[in-house]
Amino acid sequence: MAFGLREFSVKNAQARCAGLWSVKIAWYDWCQGTREAALAYTAHIDPFVDWTMTIESARRTSPEAERKWIPVFFEGDRDTINALFVQHDIPVFLPASSGGDCTMPCAEGGRQPLYQDSTLEFCFAEEGQVAGFYFVQPQQLHQMAEVPALRALIKGAGVPVCLDPTKRTKPLSVRSASAASKQTPIVAVIDDGIGYLNARFRKRVAGKGRTRTQTRFLGLWQQSIQPVQDQCPYVKIGRVLSAEDIEADLCRLGLETEFDVYRSRNAEIFSDFTHRSTEQAFSHGTAILDLAAGLDPKDGAEGADLLAVQLPPETLEDTSGTHLPVFLLMAVDWLLSLAYTEARSIIINVSLGFSAGTKTGESLLERQLRSRIACFNEEMDNAHAGRLVFAYGNSYRERLAAQFDLNDALAKGTMDWNIPPDDPTHSFLQIHRIGQVSSDLSAEIGLRLASPSGAVFTVIPPVDQFEDLVVPDDAGIGQVIGRIYHDRLEGTSRLTIALAPTTGSSGLLTESGTWKVTVQKSSAQSVSLVLQVQRDDTAAGFERGGRQSFLDHRDAYGFDPRTYSYDVPEGASGLTRNGTNSAIMAKGGAGIVMAGAIEPDPMDSRNAVRPTLETAGSADWSQRTLGAGPTHSAIGSDGYGSYGVVASGTFSDTTVVVDGTSVAAAKITRDLSNIAPTLEAVPDAARTNRIGEVRVGAGGARPRHPES
Repeated sequence: MAFGLREFSVKNAQARCAGLWSVKIAWYDWCQGTREAALAYTAHIDPFVDWTMTIESARRTSPEAERKWIPVFFEGDRDTINALFVQHDIPVFLPASSGGDCTMPCAEGGRQPLYQDSTLEFCFAEEGQVAGFYFVQPQQLHQMAEVPALRALIKGAGVPVCLDPTKRTKPLSVRSASAASKQTPIVAVIDDGIGYLNARFRKRVAGKGRTRTQTRFLGLWQQSIQPVQDQCPYVKIGRVLSAEDIEADLCRLGLETEFDVYRSRNAEIFSDFTHRSTEQAFSHGTAILDLAAGLDPKDGAEGADLLAVQLPPETLEDTSGTHLPVFLLMAVDWLLSLAYTEARSIIINVSLGFSAGTKTGESLLERQLRSRIACFNEEMDNAHAGRLVFAYGNSYRERLAAQFDLNDALAKGTMDWNIPPDDPTHSFLQIHRIGQVSSDLSAEIGLRLASPSGAVFTVIPPVDQFEDLVVPDDAGIGQVIGRIYHDRLEGTSRLTIALAPTTGSSGLLTESGTWKVTVQKSSAQSVSLVLQVQRDDTAAGFERGGRQSFLDHRDAYGFDPRTYSYDVPEGASGLTRNGTNSAIMAKGGAGIVMAGAIEPDPMDSRNAVRPTLETAGSADWSQRTLGAGPTHSAIGSDGYGSYGVVASGTFSDTTVVVDGTSVAAAKITRDLSNIAPTLEAVPDAARTNRIGEVRVGAGGARPRHPES
């Protein structure tokens, strides 16, 4: 489709494999395999993972040898997959207890189950869900792509991790729980920066002639993408601190501060330049765990037993979610396996999120999470034995979504995509169809992408391939500034536009400013499209890094009576605030809770509530299977006069103010675990696409003005 202006050629994957472009191939080492193998594997590459690895390669920071273990996701019967590996002599490692001991499928003794009890593994296969992920080295990708039977079962790949294939591991031995504790669910958090020494996570126990405090942690897995100095016997990735390890660290507090202990512990698993949240006054994981299960040991309450997984800092630093799936799934597997071994119920809080995705329930991550919790509950013979609690999202006002209904009356839609200057992170824009599943979006629409300087790109790559966006530099040599992907990884044809950073040392840089995105109907059939910008800002508590790109339009400045500002999308702008809910979990299901944030409404009747300013809203195409909006809502902010809620800082006897749906998710977690005080249900509260089942009350939030 010709739109005029000057256009530049686009080099595709075939040309790059022939040697014209090798930035990407240098990392995956694809050119060692056949061209057909490289092209076949592109059908299974997640755009966010692929472009992130491209930027890393260009920055010459490609992972060291130890990190060249790539998680590849498969869907199908695991025995069939293993048999294919053996038949074609492909060495891989299957995670057992996710991150624990791994065995070669062809090795004597066979494979190990995902959990300690193999019946859970069979449950996944019988349901036809994603069987799991195998760790492979780059050269094995060639072999897999050249085996059609294996290639058909590949459903995606993640970022590389460190693995020591020679290391043997053993299950974590959990401290015996009291009879009372066994009746209470374990509360678990998957987050960043877990301040495990904090007094809020201890309880009082009887000692020799006096009482003392003891940790409530049963275990803490500190994940790391880097090699770990000490030899942890429980996992291959990172380190697990057992209850005994944490008790030993607590004993050090007589001579050292909590900060000193965290610093020495962090030095064992992180490099000097890695962000270390537990050495900061604020750490997101500590605040969320405090709201979910924190108690003052002086009150005498025993509280819930705790488990936690501290994700690698790189996972949270990249807010696009590129690094998240593999580590999140390993975390969930590890937590469920421990709960299953102890025959305990468990509530897992995941106050994380990213914005872009088809949100049809078909994403690899959502299906894997859903199948795991369903399988756990089935094996426990209790529909509420395991629950996953997710934050619904905070992107309502961020201008990250637009919708165009293209028909004979409106055949074309145009949107501004603002790429900020001085942004060291990549920017992503995803386009997909609403409703009817599309097998080939390129047959239904045309795409025009114009840079601030006037460079125009109009090519949509074939399905399951990608195209480089190339512009000439001052010397007339083509430079890659981005890439367009055309994939079907979430069940429908979708386009993802990836742009390079606007500053940094990668050599791959793009222009900042306003990019014009135009979509045009190219067939007689009407088509409804969604455009979503992926999150790429700076995570809470991290050093300023990413700057969020956003959509804009001249008709996007209507008056907002709540904030008295002019930022409401109007008329034919196409911008929408609906469909901004988190893409981690969109459809939900049994054992899944999605929490939205509310605040007191001072303009309404007593006890009236309203969504907080940032709480996301669902659209018809992104809502849960059973209805619009989150499943539950809890106070995420005390109101205009008292912003946010108070939670514990990283160190004991410190406080911070936090807000958003992460806070609501933590408070819902607390309510479900029956830790006093619980929240009070408001049965007559109106449910909307931003408000779920309303629960009000402090629910773990610390008082703003504690009595002396």
